[in-house]
Amino acid sequence: MELCSTIRDELASYLGAGVKVSARKDRCVVTLPFTTLDKRRVTVVVEQHAPNTFIVHDGGKTSSELFCQGVNMTRKKEEHQVAIAAKFGVHVTERLFKKYCKPGELQDGILAVAQCALMAMAELIDHKPVIEEETLGAKVSRVLQVWKPEYVLAIERNVTVEGVTAPHSFNFVSYPAQASYNTVAIKILNHDHPRWQAERYGFLGFDIQAAPLVSSWVRCAVVSRADEWPEASIGLVKKFSHRTLEVYSEHEHDMLSMLPATMEELSSEHFRLRLG
Repeated sequence: MELCSTIRDELASYLGAGVKVSARKDRCVVTLPFTTLDKRRVTVVVEQHAPNTFIVHDGGKTSSELFCQGVNMTRKKEEHQVAIAAKFGVHVTERLFKKYCKPGELQDGILAVAQCALMAMAELIDHKPVIEEETLGAKVSRVLQVWKPEYVLAIERNVTVEGVTAPHSFNFVSYPAQASYNTVAIKILNHDHPRWQAERYGFLGFDIQAAPLVSSWVRCAVVSRADEWPEASIGLVKKFSHRTLEVYSEHEHDMLSMLPATMEELSSEHFRLRLG
């Protein structure tokens, strides 16, 4: 039937246009046109393991996103993820969905890891967040609302922006009422998987450098429980931030009290002169 051929061609075109591949040092990052339950595009990482072998994995993104959503990964849930992975010939090691592939098996391996990542996020369907204490994000929000001066038009939460190769999110974005002031974007990095958090933030900083409008935003990273972070990870975050607030467990209030002054400095029209 002609209709079937049309559907096939249009679907192939749609899927092909939705696949993006970017090079990051010794790895390729593949973004697929599949959306998870938390509104993310699925990304899969391909790395050379040996001359004729590749490792295909999800970069720990699935595990980290479940953690960020407040999902408690019990032993039963972890076993369920292992069972899902096994159905697709994928292993779960160190919180990664991982599969070893030969060159001719890469396409199947990428799709297998992507399917595992999609199915694992099904934990969010029945998940109801339990707030036991005020989160760092809630505290930052409260400080920002108290600080908000007249030259700030609005402070928006959970803002998603398009980078050159992938979408990225900021916890807060302060938009100025006057063009002479700066837009300031805040990213809160939690203490879980600090190395991965730092690498993902570095990718964000690199990926939006050439993105329209967003590249001119001033970035501030707030590092939760910074005393638990390796020095190298903190260094990477600082490299891609205009300012970094390191929040230590026993001095959280003192560090957050510095946020208004930091926002004043970053928003200032004079700060733009020091970005180059």
